[in-house]
Amino acid sequence: LQESVRKIKFNREMGERYMLLQELLREERNLGIAEGRNLGIAEAVINLLSFIGEVPDDIIDRVMAEDDADKMSEYLRVAARADSVCAFRRETGL
Repeated sequence: LQESVRKIKFNREMGERYMLLQELLREERNLGIAEGRNLGIAEAVINLLSFIGEVPDDIIDRVMAEDDADKMSEYLRVAARADSVCAFRRETGL
């Protein structure tokens, strides 16, 4: 196996493909980490809201579907200071 890897690295065309594959895998990994973070933040938002009232399904669905990290941070900040689910909805437009 090590010999095969050496041959691939020395072959220019295969080396370029290998580097491209490595970059794609790195991007996929970073995307997965970002999505995981957003999922964790979404769960935190819903959890915070559940302490102040019943969270309607439409808010849950929209928060869970959000993939913009800035929006998720905004939702978390608003949820942390909201005194009701209605106030959260009003401030976020959800």
